[in-house]
Amino acid sequence: MNCTKIDEEISKNGEIIAIGIGNISVEKMDVYTPTTQKNATTTSSNSFSQTNDNSQTIGYSITYGATEKINKSKLAATEIAYDLKTGWRYKLIAYDKDGNQADLVTYIRCNIESEKQTLKLINGETYTFVCYSEYNTTNSNNGTIPTLKALTTTNLNTAEISSLDGGAAFMFWKETHKVTKELKLRINLRHQFHGYEIRLKAPAGYTFSISNGTASGLGARIYPSVTQVRFKISDLTLTQAIPNPSRPNPDTVNTHFEKLMGSDYLTPYITIGRTIRFVDPDNKTSLLGDNAKFVQELYCDETSMLTIHDQNFPIYTKYKSVIRIHDLRLRKVSNNATTSNQTLFIHNIDMKRYKMNRITINLIPPAGF
Repeated sequence: MNCTKIDEEISKNGEIIAIGIGNISVEKMDVYTPTTQKNATTTSSNSFSQTNDNSQTIGYSITYGATEKINKSKLAATEIAYDLKTGWRYKLIAYDKDGNQADLVTYIRCNIESEKQTLKLINGETYTFVCYSEYNTTNSNNGTIPTLKALTTTNLNTAEISSLDGGAAFMFWKETHKVTKELKLRINLRHQFHGYEIRLKAPAGYTFSISNGTASGLGARIYPSVTQVRFKISDLTLTQAIPNPSRPNPDTVNTHFEKLMGSDYLTPYITIGRTIRFVDPDNKTSLLGDNAKFVQELYCDETSMLTIHDQNFPIYTKYKSVIRIHDLRLRKVSNNATTSNQTLFIHNIDMKRYKMNRITINLIPPAGF
Protein backbone atom coordinates (compact mmCIF):
# COMPACT_ATOMS: atom_id res chain seq x y z
CA MET A 1 0.00 0.00 0.00
CA ASN A 2 1.23 3.47 -0.89
CA CYS A 3 0.56 5.41 2.32
CA THR A 4 1.85 8.63 0.82
CA LYS A 5 -0.72 8.48 -1.99
CA ILE A 6 -3.57 7.84 0.52
CA ASP A 7 -2.46 10.85 2.61
CA GLU A 8 -2.41 13.06 -0.49
CA GLU A 9 -5.99 12.07 -1.40
CA ILE A 10 -7.26 12.80 2.12
CA SER A 11 -5.62 16.21 2.30
CA LYS A 12 -6.82 17.14 -1.18
CA ASN A 13 -10.48 16.89 -0.16
CA GLY A 14 -10.20 18.07 3.43
CA GLU A 15 -7.48 20.69 3.58
CA ILE A 16 -8.11 24.33 4.35
CA ILE A 17 -7.49 26.46 1.28
CA ALA A 18 -7.69 30.16 0.49
CA ILE A 19 -10.56 31.42 -1.67
CA GLY A 20 -10.36 34.90 -3.11
CA ILE A 21 -12.20 37.19 -5.48
CA GLY A 22 -11.45 37.05 -9.19
CA ASN A 23 -13.54 40.08 -10.05
CA ILE A 24 -16.06 42.35 -8.34
CA SER A 25 -18.39 44.83 -10.02
CA VAL A 26 -21.81 46.46 -9.66
CA GLU A 27 -24.65 45.57 -12.00
CA LYS A 28 -26.11 48.54 -13.87
CA MET A 29 -29.84 48.91 -13.42
CA ASP A 30 -32.24 48.36 -16.29
CA VAL A 31 -34.46 51.34 -16.96
CA TYR A 32 -38.04 50.62 -15.89
CA THR A 33 -40.93 51.73 -18.06
CA PRO A 34 -44.40 50.88 -16.68
CA THR A 35 -46.05 48.38 -19.03
CA THR A 36 -49.43 50.05 -18.66
CA GLN A 37 -47.99 53.50 -19.27
CA LYS A 38 -45.27 52.98 -21.85
CA ASN A 39 -44.29 56.37 -23.27
CA ALA A 40 -47.37 57.66 -21.46
CA THR A 41 -47.89 61.23 -20.38
CA THR A 42 -49.68 62.12 -17.15
CA THR A 43 -51.14 65.61 -17.24
CA SER A 44 -51.70 68.20 -14.54
CA SER A 45 -55.25 66.99 -14.01
CA ASN A 46 -53.66 64.48 -11.63
CA SER A 47 -51.85 67.12 -9.62
CA PHE A 48 -52.54 69.70 -6.99
CA SER A 49 -50.79 73.05 -7.25
CA GLN A 50 -50.93 75.04 -4.03
CA THR A 51 -51.73 78.53 -5.29
CA ASN A 52 -54.73 80.81 -4.92
CA ASP A 53 -54.42 82.33 -8.39
CA ASN A 54 -55.52 80.02 -11.22
CA SER A 55 -53.86 82.30 -13.77
CA GLN A 56 -50.54 81.51 -12.07
CA THR A 57 -50.95 77.72 -11.79
CA ILE A 58 -48.03 75.79 -13.28
CA GLY A 59 -48.98 72.51 -14.97
CA TYR A 60 -46.83 69.56 -15.95
CA SER A 61 -46.57 66.42 -18.02
CA ILE A 62 -44.56 63.37 -17.00
CA THR A 63 -42.81 60.80 -19.18
CA TYR A 64 -41.44 57.48 -17.95
CA GLY A 65 -38.25 55.63 -18.75
CA ALA A 66 -36.78 54.24 -21.91
CA THR A 67 -38.70 53.81 -25.14
CA GLU A 68 -37.44 50.25 -25.62
CA LYS A 69 -36.08 47.42 -23.50
CA ILE A 70 -32.30 47.09 -23.46
CA ASN A 71 -30.94 43.69 -24.55
CA LYS A 72 -28.06 43.08 -22.15
CA SER A 73 -26.71 40.15 -24.21
CA LYS A 74 -25.80 42.62 -26.98
CA LEU A 75 -24.01 45.10 -24.73
CA ALA A 76 -20.33 45.19 -23.88
CA ALA A 77 -19.33 44.18 -20.35
CA THR A 78 -18.55 47.81 -19.49
CA GLU A 79 -22.13 48.76 -20.35
CA ILE A 80 -23.80 46.29 -17.98
CA ALA A 81 -21.50 46.55 -14.94
CA TYR A 82 -19.14 49.05 -13.37
CA ASP A 83 -16.31 48.89 -10.87
CA LEU A 84 -16.56 49.73 -7.18
CA LYS A 85 -15.06 53.11 -6.35
CA THR A 86 -11.91 53.58 -4.30
CA GLY A 87 -12.60 53.36 -0.58
CA TRP A 88 -15.93 51.52 -0.82
CA ARG A 89 -16.19 48.69 1.71
CA TYR A 90 -17.65 45.28 0.98
CA LYS A 91 -18.11 42.12 3.06
CA LEU A 92 -17.69 38.56 1.79
CA ILE A 93 -19.14 35.70 3.87
CA ALA A 94 -19.14 31.93 3.33
CA TYR A 95 -21.80 29.61 4.82
CA ASP A 96 -21.54 25.82 5.00
CA LYS A 97 -24.26 23.36 3.92
CA ASP A 98 -26.03 23.77 7.28
CA GLY A 99 -26.14 27.56 6.96
CA ASN A 100 -23.44 28.20 9.56
CA GLN A 101 -20.97 31.00 8.94
CA ALA A 102 -17.62 29.49 7.98
CA ASP A 103 -15.60 32.66 7.39
CA LEU A 104 -16.00 36.40 6.83
CA VAL A 105 -13.76 39.09 5.37
CA THR A 106 -14.29 42.86 5.04
CA TYR A 107 -12.49 44.57 2.17
CA ILE A 108 -11.69 48.15 1.23
CA ARG A 109 -11.65 48.75 -2.52
CA CYS A 110 -8.22 49.62 -3.99
CA ASN A 111 -6.51 49.04 -0.61
CA ILE A 112 -3.83 46.53 -1.63
CA GLU A 113 -3.33 44.96 1.78
CA SER A 114 -7.07 44.72 2.42
CA GLU A 115 -7.82 43.08 -0.91
CA LYS A 116 -5.11 40.45 -0.37
CA GLN A 117 -7.38 38.82 2.25
CA THR A 118 -9.00 35.47 1.48
CA LEU A 119 -11.60 33.15 2.97
CA LYS A 120 -10.21 29.99 4.59
CA LEU A 121 -12.47 27.07 3.57
CA ILE A 122 -12.40 23.28 3.27
CA ASN A 123 -11.45 21.99 -0.15
CA GLY A 124 -14.21 19.91 -1.77
CA GLU A 125 -17.03 21.31 0.40
CA THR A 126 -19.96 23.34 -0.95
CA TYR A 127 -20.60 26.83 0.41
CA THR A 128 -23.07 29.64 -0.11
CA PHE A 129 -21.21 32.90 -0.65
CA VAL A 130 -22.72 36.28 0.23
CA CYS A 131 -21.29 39.69 -0.55
CA TYR A 132 -22.76 43.14 0.18
CA SER A 133 -21.73 46.76 0.04
CA GLU A 134 -23.12 50.26 0.63
CA TYR A 135 -22.29 53.74 -0.55
CA ASN A 136 -23.65 57.23 0.10
CA THR A 137 -25.95 58.54 -2.60
CA THR A 138 -24.58 62.04 -2.09
CA ASN A 139 -21.38 62.90 -3.92
CA SER A 140 -19.48 63.65 -0.71
CA ASN A 141 -16.28 61.72 0.10
CA ASN A 142 -16.61 59.56 -3.02
CA GLY A 143 -19.70 57.93 -1.54
CA THR A 144 -17.62 56.10 1.07
CA ILE A 145 -19.34 54.66 4.14
CA PRO A 146 -16.74 54.06 6.90
CA THR A 147 -18.44 51.04 8.53
CA LEU A 148 -20.78 48.53 6.89
CA LYS A 149 -23.80 47.26 8.80
CA ALA A 150 -23.18 43.96 10.58
CA LEU A 151 -25.26 40.78 10.36
CA THR A 152 -27.64 40.04 13.23
CA THR A 153 -26.72 36.33 13.45
CA THR A 154 -24.12 33.94 12.00
CA ASN A 155 -26.67 31.60 10.38
CA LEU A 156 -27.63 32.06 6.73
CA ASN A 157 -31.30 31.22 7.32
CA THR A 158 -31.86 33.82 10.05
CA ALA A 159 -29.21 36.49 9.42
CA GLU A 160 -30.40 40.00 8.66
CA ILE A 161 -28.71 43.32 8.04
CA SER A 162 -30.53 45.76 10.28
CA SER A 163 -30.87 49.54 10.35
CA LEU A 164 -30.08 50.01 6.67
CA ASP A 165 -30.19 53.69 5.85
CA GLY A 166 -32.67 54.58 3.13
CA GLY A 167 -30.42 57.42 1.98
CA ALA A 168 -27.68 54.99 0.98
CA ALA A 169 -27.33 52.59 -1.91
CA PHE A 170 -27.27 48.95 -0.77
CA MET A 171 -25.94 46.19 -3.06
CA PHE A 172 -26.00 42.41 -2.61
CA TRP A 173 -24.82 39.16 -4.27
CA LYS A 174 -25.29 35.47 -3.36
CA GLU A 175 -24.14 32.26 -5.10
CA THR A 176 -23.37 28.64 -4.15
CA HIS A 177 -20.10 26.97 -5.23
CA LYS A 178 -18.09 23.82 -4.53
CA VAL A 179 -14.65 24.86 -3.26
CA THR A 180 -11.63 23.95 -5.37
CA LYS A 181 -8.12 25.40 -5.55
CA GLU A 182 -9.07 26.94 -8.90
CA LEU A 183 -12.19 28.72 -7.59
CA LYS A 184 -12.13 32.50 -7.98
CA LEU A 185 -15.37 34.27 -7.15
CA ARG A 186 -16.81 36.58 -9.77
CA ILE A 187 -19.10 38.95 -7.92
CA ASN A 188 -21.58 41.29 -9.61
CA LEU A 189 -23.42 43.18 -6.88
CA ARG A 190 -27.05 44.08 -7.49
CA HIS A 191 -28.81 47.19 -6.18
CA GLN A 192 -31.58 46.26 -3.73
CA PHE A 193 -33.49 49.55 -3.54
CA HIS A 194 -35.12 51.80 -6.11
CA GLY A 195 -32.97 53.80 -8.46
CA TYR A 196 -34.43 57.01 -9.77
CA GLU A 197 -33.35 59.53 -12.35
CA ILE A 198 -35.59 62.58 -12.12
CA ARG A 199 -35.45 65.49 -14.53
CA LEU A 200 -37.38 68.69 -13.96
CA LYS A 201 -37.52 70.79 -17.15
CA ALA A 202 -38.91 74.13 -18.29
CA PRO A 203 -40.05 74.57 -21.90
CA ALA A 204 -38.07 76.67 -24.39
CA GLY A 205 -38.21 80.34 -23.47
CA TYR A 206 -38.70 79.70 -19.75
CA THR A 207 -36.62 78.97 -16.66
CA PHE A 208 -37.68 78.00 -13.14
CA SER A 209 -36.48 78.01 -9.55
CA ILE A 210 -37.24 75.82 -6.53
CA SER A 211 -36.31 75.57 -2.89
CA ASN A 212 -34.17 72.46 -2.94
CA GLY A 213 -34.50 71.84 0.79
CA THR A 214 -30.89 70.81 1.43
CA ALA A 215 -30.92 72.78 4.68
CA SER A 216 -34.57 73.69 5.14
CA GLY A 217 -35.98 70.16 4.88
CA LEU A 218 -38.45 71.29 2.23
CA GLY A 219 -37.70 71.30 -1.47
CA ALA A 220 -38.31 68.44 -3.88
CA ARG A 221 -39.21 65.16 -2.15
CA ILE A 222 -40.55 61.68 -2.83
CA TYR A 223 -43.24 60.17 -0.59
CA PRO A 224 -43.62 57.88 1.18
CA SER A 225 -40.29 56.72 2.54
CA VAL A 226 -38.84 55.27 5.72
CA THR A 227 -35.60 55.85 7.57
CA GLN A 228 -34.46 52.24 8.09
CA VAL A 229 -35.25 48.64 7.16
CA ARG A 230 -34.02 45.13 7.89
CA PHE A 231 -32.75 43.02 4.98
CA LYS A 232 -32.93 39.20 5.24
CA ILE A 233 -30.07 37.66 3.27
CA SER A 234 -31.71 34.27 2.67
CA ASP A 235 -34.61 35.61 0.58
CA LEU A 236 -33.85 39.35 0.08
CA THR A 237 -37.02 40.50 1.87
CA LEU A 238 -37.22 43.91 3.55
CA THR A 239 -39.03 44.21 6.87
CA GLN A 240 -39.55 46.41 9.93
CA ALA A 241 -39.58 49.82 8.36
CA ILE A 242 -39.02 52.52 10.96
CA PRO A 243 -40.93 55.75 10.23
CA ASN A 244 -39.77 59.11 11.43
CA PRO A 245 -42.12 60.11 14.31
CA SER A 246 -40.79 63.62 14.75
CA ARG A 247 -43.06 65.34 12.21
CA PRO A 248 -46.43 64.63 10.63
CA ASN A 249 -46.49 63.47 7.04
CA PRO A 250 -45.52 64.97 4.75
CA ASP A 251 -45.23 68.49 6.12
CA THR A 252 -47.52 70.34 8.49
CA VAL A 253 -48.27 73.18 6.10
CA ASN A 254 -49.28 70.94 3.18
CA THR A 255 -52.69 69.77 4.34
CA HIS A 256 -53.83 69.39 0.74
CA PHE A 257 -51.59 66.34 0.49
CA GLU A 258 -54.21 64.45 2.47
CA LYS A 259 -56.82 65.34 -0.15
CA LEU A 260 -54.66 63.72 -2.81
CA MET A 261 -54.00 60.48 -1.00
CA GLY A 262 -56.88 60.23 1.47
CA SER A 263 -56.84 60.42 5.25
CA ASP A 264 -55.64 56.81 5.54
CA TYR A 265 -52.29 57.98 4.23
CA LEU A 266 -51.36 59.33 7.65
CA THR A 267 -51.44 55.80 9.06
CA PRO A 268 -48.82 54.37 9.17
CA TYR A 269 -46.76 56.77 7.06
CA ILE A 270 -45.48 59.18 9.70
CA THR A 271 -42.45 60.42 7.83
CA ILE A 272 -41.16 63.42 5.93
CA GLY A 273 -40.17 61.76 2.67
CA ARG A 274 -36.93 61.33 0.78
CA THR A 275 -35.19 64.45 -0.56
CA ILE A 276 -34.67 64.60 -4.31
CA ARG A 277 -31.11 65.92 -4.36
CA PHE A 278 -30.71 67.75 -7.64
CA VAL A 279 -27.22 68.41 -9.00
CA ASP A 280 -26.21 72.05 -9.31
CA PRO A 281 -26.19 72.72 -13.09
CA ASP A 282 -23.40 75.27 -12.64
CA ASN A 283 -21.22 72.89 -10.61
CA LYS A 284 -21.81 69.25 -11.55
CA THR A 285 -19.80 67.97 -8.55
CA SER A 286 -22.11 69.65 -6.02
CA LEU A 287 -25.75 69.45 -5.05
CA LEU A 288 -28.15 72.32 -5.59
CA GLY A 289 -28.31 74.45 -2.45
CA ASP A 290 -31.18 76.26 -0.82
CA ASN A 291 -30.38 79.54 -2.54
CA ALA A 292 -33.00 79.62 -5.28
CA LYS A 293 -31.74 80.41 -8.78
CA PHE A 294 -33.43 80.16 -12.15
CA VAL A 295 -32.41 77.23 -14.36
CA GLN A 296 -33.73 75.48 -17.46
CA GLU A 297 -33.35 71.92 -16.14
CA LEU A 298 -32.46 70.02 -12.96
CA TYR A 299 -31.27 66.43 -12.70
CA CYS A 300 -31.10 63.84 -9.92
CA ASP A 301 -29.64 60.31 -10.06
CA GLU A 302 -30.00 58.28 -6.84
CA THR A 303 -30.55 54.84 -5.41
CA SER A 304 -32.66 54.88 -2.29
CA MET A 305 -35.23 53.11 -0.18
CA LEU A 306 -38.89 53.95 -0.79
CA THR A 307 -42.06 52.34 0.55
CA ILE A 308 -44.05 52.50 -2.64
CA HIS A 309 -46.54 50.15 -4.26
CA ASP A 310 -44.43 47.34 -5.69
CA GLN A 311 -45.03 43.60 -5.61
CA ASN A 312 -41.36 43.13 -4.70
CA PHE A 313 -41.46 45.61 -1.83
CA PRO A 314 -43.92 44.27 0.75
CA ILE A 315 -43.43 46.70 3.65
CA TYR A 316 -46.33 48.98 2.74
CA THR A 317 -48.17 48.36 -0.51
CA LYS A 318 -51.23 50.59 -0.43
CA TYR A 319 -50.03 53.61 -2.42
CA LYS A 320 -47.74 54.48 -5.26
CA SER A 321 -45.20 57.24 -4.90
CA VAL A 322 -45.76 60.99 -4.84
CA ILE A 323 -43.33 63.74 -5.85
CA ARG A 324 -43.56 67.19 -4.31
CA ILE A 325 -41.83 70.26 -5.75
CA HIS A 326 -41.71 73.10 -3.19
CA ASP A 327 -41.43 76.86 -3.80
CA LEU A 328 -41.67 76.45 -7.55
CA ARG A 329 -41.60 79.58 -9.73
CA LEU A 330 -41.59 79.81 -13.51
CA ARG A 331 -39.95 82.75 -15.31
CA LYS A 332 -40.47 83.91 -18.90
CA VAL A 333 -37.09 84.76 -20.37
CA SER A 334 -38.33 87.43 -22.82
CA ASN A 335 -39.69 89.79 -20.15
CA ASN A 336 -38.50 88.24 -16.83
CA ALA A 337 -42.10 87.87 -15.64
CA THR A 338 -42.41 85.22 -12.91
CA THR A 339 -45.27 83.26 -11.41
CA SER A 340 -45.99 83.23 -7.70
CA ASN A 341 -44.38 80.58 -5.49
CA GLN A 342 -46.37 77.35 -5.38
CA THR A 343 -46.06 73.72 -4.34
CA LEU A 344 -46.67 71.09 -6.98
CA PHE A 345 -47.78 67.56 -6.04
CA ILE A 346 -47.46 64.76 -8.62
CA HIS A 347 -48.99 61.48 -7.47
CA ASN A 348 -49.46 57.91 -8.76
CA ILE A 349 -45.81 57.71 -9.78
CA ASP A 350 -45.07 54.13 -10.89
CA MET A 351 -41.64 52.87 -9.75
CA LYS A 352 -40.03 49.45 -9.27
CA ARG A 353 -37.44 47.93 -6.95
CA TYR A 354 -34.07 46.88 -8.51
CA LYS A 355 -34.77 49.15 -11.49
CA MET A 356 -33.67 52.60 -12.58
CA ASN A 357 -36.90 54.58 -12.65
CA ARG A 358 -36.39 57.38 -15.16
CA ILE A 359 -38.95 60.17 -14.77
CA THR A 360 -39.06 63.46 -16.67
CA ILE A 361 -41.33 66.22 -15.35
CA ASN A 362 -42.01 68.81 -18.04
CA LEU A 363 -43.35 72.05 -16.61
CA ILE A 364 -46.24 73.74 -18.44
CA PRO A 365 -46.63 77.53 -18.17
CA PRO A 366 -50.01 78.91 -17.03
CA ALA A 367 -52.36 79.74 -19.87
CA GLY A 368 -51.56 83.17 -21.27
CA PHE A 369 -48.37 83.52 -19.23
